[in-house]
Order: sequence, then C-alpha cells, then structure tokens
Amino acid sequence: MVLRTMTMKRVVILIVVIFVLPHVVQAGITLDGLSWSVQYLIDQSQSVMGVDQFSQPRNNRGLALSPDNGFLYAGYNNPSGSFCVRKIDLSKADYTEATVANLLGVTRGKAIAVDDAGRVYLAEDGSVMLYDPNLSAMQTSITTTNCEGVAVQRDGGQLVLYTSDRTTGKLSKWLLSESGGNVTGAAKDASFGTSGDVTLPANLRGVELDSTGRIWVAGYGSKTGYVVAADGASYSSISTGSATPMDIGFDGDIALVPQEYGLGILRYNVGDLSSSGAALVPPLSDLELTATPSTGGTGAIDCIAVIPGVGFYVSGDGINTAGDKSTYGTTDSHSGWQDGKFYTDLCHDDNDPILFAVPEPATLGLLVLGGLALFHKKRT
Repeated sequence: MVLRTMTMKRVVILIVVIFVLPHVVQAGITLDGLSWSVQYLIDQSQSVMGVDQFSQPRNNRGLALSPDNGFLYAGYNNPSGSFCVRKIDLSKADYTEATVANLLGVTRGKAIAVDDAGRVYLAEDGSVMLYDPNLSAMQTSITTTNCEGVAVQRDGGQLVLYTSDRTTGKLSKWLLSESGGNVTGAAKDASFGTSGDVTLPANLRGVELDSTGRIWVAGYGSKTGYVVAADGASYSSISTGSATPMDIGFDGDIALVPQEYGLGILRYNVGDLSSSGAALVPPLSDLELTATPSTGGTGAIDCIAVIPGVGFYVSGDGINTAGDKSTYGTTDSHSGWQDGKFYTDLCHDDNDPILFAVPEPATLGLLVLGGLALFHKKRT
C-alpha cells in the first residue's frame, strides 16, 4: 500500500516519534511490509528561496537528519557551479515552504553528517566543511583529498569524525576540538589503524557506525561493504553483488545499503554480516515516478537517513515524475486535467524525490498501541 496523503503520513510520524519511539526502538522497523511516500522533491515550476528550480538543483546525494529528527539535510550535486545543500522542515507538507535554509555554491554535500549539537558536516571533495545547524556560518574546514563519506559520534566526551576518501581509499579518524559551541579544529587519532588511517580499496563512499562501534564503509568501486574494527586493526568484507553501494544506514541490528542503479536497499545482519532478506524496492510506478526519464541519465537510489524503529528516507538521484508530468507540488498555471486526471504540472516532470518508508499502517497501528500502553504503564 502506498501512502499518498502527506498530512496523514506526518500525523503518523509524530505519534510514533513522540509516544512509541522511546519505548519500542529496540524492536526495529518492520521491513517486510513498508508504505512508501514522497517526502520532498524539486518542483521545477516553482522558485525556492530565490532559486528558479526549472534547471536546478538536481542530483540529490547526501542525506542526514537533525538530532531531533525534525529536519532533513539534502545535498544537490548539479548543475556544476550551482551546488547547494538544503535544510528541510519535515513537518511542512508544501515542498516550497519546507525548505528553511539553502546553502548555495559553496559546497555540494556529497555526504552529510550531523553531530549531537546539530552542527552539519559537508563532504566537499578536498575538504569537510562544518556549518552551524542553519547553514548560515562555516565554523571550520578539515582538509582531505577527495572525501565522499562522513560520520560523526561522541565517544564519551570526545567528538569524533570519520571520513572516507574516494581517491586514496583511506578511512580516517579525527578527534575534534570544541570551544564555545563551535568546532575549532581536528587532528588524526594516531591510535586508530596506522597513524589515524585504515587503507581500503579506492573509490570509497558513505561511512556509518554500528551499535558495536565498528565502522562500515561503502566500497563503491569494489562493490563491497567494509566493516572496520573500532580500533582500525582489522576489517571484514561483504560483497554487494552487482550493486554499487553509495551509503549505509542502521536500524538496530540491521544494516541498510542503497543499491544505486539497482534501485533498492540491501539489508544485512550486523552480528554475522549475513543477508537479512531480499532488497527493499520502492514502488516507483505506484508513486508515479520513473528511473528512466526522457531527459537526463538513469535514476538511482543513493543515500539513506534512518529514524531507528520508525522509518527511513532515501534519495532518488535522477528519479523523476513519470510521463513528463507531475501529480506532486503546487497547483499553478501549469496545472490542469488530462484524460480525466488532474496534474499539478501538465508540461514538466518534477525531480529528485526524497522517499520515506514506514511500516504498513496495520503494523504501525499495533506499534502505536503497544507504545502507548508502555507509555501509560510507565506514567502510572
């Protein structure tokens, strides 16, 4: 079943996040029955914060959630010279109003991470740029070679950044310095791997940490997932078959790995690295989307951002609405009826949808009731 009503979906999300998540997150997402919807897309007949979207932005790569899961950060990699990173308010159904910050030109956010203070880390090839939560001021820049993966966590009181490098094949661990609410610098952790680095095959992408402290890296070029020990002393490998992995997310003990042009999400058991089931494939046709638009290249599922126990977002890089038309976005002068059906845009497609997947409504309802019961029991 596909959820198409934005208001209904967001009510469900709010109920789950407020009442259920604190009590049932350990159970994880029910992955064998998912409802998919379009959370956000580029409505090319509209302007957003002064940007005419007819030709930009395009190619959503990086995705990351704010600490409270209320905002999503999305990086767009085309057109060249007009890169941008957007902060999206997930409580707003209107795609234009949902964009609350739009960082233009400075960086592309080929990978994005957010720390526990809400600061935003953007992979920009030769550096990682660190911004405040509103993308209004850069705090510091960390020099890399060709970074396309970032992950950040607090280990005790120490803020730690991991980066992967597309060119050198290095996974690096950085210890960050903080002062007055800002990150002021970074230095390699010499105790990790060899002088702060673990060398893997080149062409690395997304980085994420599992619940045991191991670091997972998407080996795009080798079609492999690498699972690196917390101290960097060793690593294991997972073949992703024909898929070229771009990113990694976790829901409890399940690792979720987007397939890129395979248009699905592989899933693995964190404990023994075995497959946990068939790939999760969004129903593009039911959502009136296509990965083979009439203009542009083939679409892909690239990046993932997970709310553990609730659902996950994935980026539809190059996926468009089908038939050079759209049923999404704002009703305007381009809207009208055709063959008994109303389209918000009769002339153009809309681009790069960010999809959201949650358990089927029946399953989710049981989780809500269970969560509310636990909540009531705890209160009494």
